[in-house]
Amino acid sequence: METIKIVHISDLHISEHLTRGADSHFKWPHRYGHNMQAFLALDGFLKKKDWDLLVITGDVSRIGNSESFEYVRNWLENEINIGAHSVGLNLSKDENRRYIIIPGNHDRFNGAKVQGSLEKYNHEFPVVRSGTTESLFVSDVRVNIHLYDSTQDNHSFAYGFIDQKNLTPKNCAPEDLGRV
Repeated sequence: METIKIVHISDLHISEHLTRGADSHFKWPHRYGHNMQAFLALDGFLKKKDWDLLVITGDVSRIGNSESFEYVRNWLENEINIGAHSVGLNLSKDENRRYIIIPGNHDRFNGAKVQGSLEKYNHEFPVVRSGTTESLFVSDVRVNIHLYDSTQDNHSFAYGFIDQKNLTPKNCAPEDLGRV
């Protein structure tokens, strides 16, 4: 059976200020979350390493604004310039690498201080129905990813929740596991 390599990342916390620095009129300290050196190191690591599937489990944005989601999607699928650095995984042009992304509580902020909807997230990324299974083929191997959206639409600050009914085991037919 062929081996596939899966990389898991989480909590990028990209802000809308990725390419230009913080604006002085923003007074909320929670708006500034990303660490530029860490982001550049992650980009370099992912470009150098051999992997097949990138699983991103939430908090790609710091406060869930549109611009930060656009940056992340462009970084994943294309390239963007950050000062003198060109970053981006160009996954839209690489048929051997895939990614799957799931929202986190910061992705639900919509630019506010509390969790709201995933409207801005879903403008850039697919809707995730919690408790469902995404089945995809990576190097002729079927990979089943069980998706759990732990965000809450209750205007809380940063609490996550997974409904217990979504934690039930998923039955997969033997032919759905392994080489196809």
